[in-house]
Amino acid sequence: MVLLIIEDDDWTKSVLIKILKDHVPEVLHVSHVASLKAATEYMIKQIPDIIWCGTTVWELGIVSCLNKIKGLLPYIIVSGIQSNSWFTAYSLPVVSYVKKPLEINVVIEAMASAKEYLSDKNMIVRTKEKDENKNSLIGLPQMGGIQIVRIRDIIYLRSEGSKTYIYLSYKAERVVSRSLNEYEHILPKNMFVRVHKQYLVNMTFVKSIEGAKRLFIIINDVRIPVSYRKKNKVLKFLKIKT
Repeated sequence: MVLLIIEDDDWTKSVLIKILKDHVPEVLHVSHVASLKAATEYMIKQIPDIIWCGTTVWELGIVSCLNKIKGLLPYIIVSGIQSNSWFTAYSLPVVSYVKKPLEINVVIEAMASAKEYLSDKNMIVRTKEKDENKNSLIGLPQMGGIQIVRIRDIIYLRSEGSKTYIYLSYKAERVVSRSLNEYEHILPKNMFVRVHKQYLVNMTFVKSIEGAKRLFIIINDVRIPVSYRKKNKVLKFLKIKT
């Protein structure tokens, strides 16, 4: 595992590096930077498996920084002096909170959660846009394991809180504890378009479009709203002149 530490507290950084070295052999490479700007520059070149950052960096916008990079989201561990209640306001499924000062067993537990997440993430089969995607597969984490489905069978995805609802062509529905942003990065862009903050659509299933100022994509009997900001993107994808 590759870990990036974003921390301007030298003491915390040195303690964490020592704990990782002595107790978490799965971490093969550790890099550290002191600012969000330096972290962004690092992640443009290489996406780490895990990010460990302080609460100051979190509040400055580490999540918006991650939205600028391509690929699957790293597992994020935030550490600070606040109580755990500070963190309950955030509902990202890829985040752990560790209270300072760092304790060995707590750090090991957080890294074990990261390892479990990364194990699930690696079950996802990545595809290239040049592929026709006819037989490409994706793994959907389910209770007790992973369900493998064909990407071509996904009609659309809808976000609700920290969960994503995935609707399949054989009238099945799956619910996963992954963000829609993550699936937007994974799924091939020559098939799927983010038409709304809550919807990611496989455009091969689109039957028609309704509306003038406010567009709706029609798939079977489902009307999916297109946000105003996404309108031109959708029309351009479908090669419809405005």
